[in-house]
Amino acid sequence: MAAHIGDGAGPIDLFLGLKIVGTGGIAKIGAGTLEIGNPGSAHLYTGITTVNDGTLLLTGSLAGAVTVGADGVLAGTGTIAGATTIGGALSPGSSPGTLDIGDTLAFSNGSALSIELGGFFPGDGIGFHDQVNMTNAAASVTLGTNVTLTLSLIDGYIPVDGDDFYILTRADAGAFTSTFAGLPEGAIVNLGSGYSGTFTYLADWTGSPFGSFETGGNDVAVLNVVPEPSALTAVLGGLGLLAGLRRRRAGN
Repeated sequence: MAAHIGDGAGPIDLFLGLKIVGTGGIAKIGAGTLEIGNPGSAHLYTGITTVNDGTLLLTGSLAGAVTVGADGVLAGTGTIAGATTIGGALSPGSSPGTLDIGDTLAFSNGSALSIELGGFFPGDGIGFHDQVNMTNAAASVTLGTNVTLTLSLIDGYIPVDGDDFYILTRADAGAFTSTFAGLPEGAIVNLGSGYSGTFTYLADWTGSPFGSFETGGNDVAVLNVVPEPSALTAVLGGLGLLAGLRRRRAGN
């Protein structure tokens, strides 16, 4: 039997840090945030963790599967050993962070992936960017129809021209048979703050952005991030105006 966390009547905020064992599962209800932390080792219950509403913030390790309903969000920096199904949203990290999944990852129709970019390297905390890591060479990633991806620059981070961001990495050798909504291979994706990049499902992550490759693999990345033409025009226009003012001042 699954334990139910929350009453569904309003926001909840609860931290579970003690080791959880048994054959049952956990079902989260209510609009608040449930954090499942690290008890010193993995939570060993074998049932499914179900996120019906609100957010599950995973900062520990789960031995079982996770299912996120249409009104739920999975976030955090932990590790999931079981199959993960996203019906609502997957938002790795805690502004930002990395999340490891050791079995299949399935995005249901109409679900979403949200990625924050706060630095060049993937990692946990300010100055890094989100990353989902599929760690099982025998597990696959599937995308349903109309799965949306949002990417955003946070904390005032400004990329260096030409930067690459590897946001979903795979240990398996399988190829994507479908794409995120509106993002075919090679699409130009807007990151906000006047920056855009080229989207790919064929990158090759090797464990660090240095030494990884833009082609030759099956990892999802945003490549060659640059200022958008409108933003670049505005900057050049501002520089031209500044130069004009300087000439006038010199003429005076």
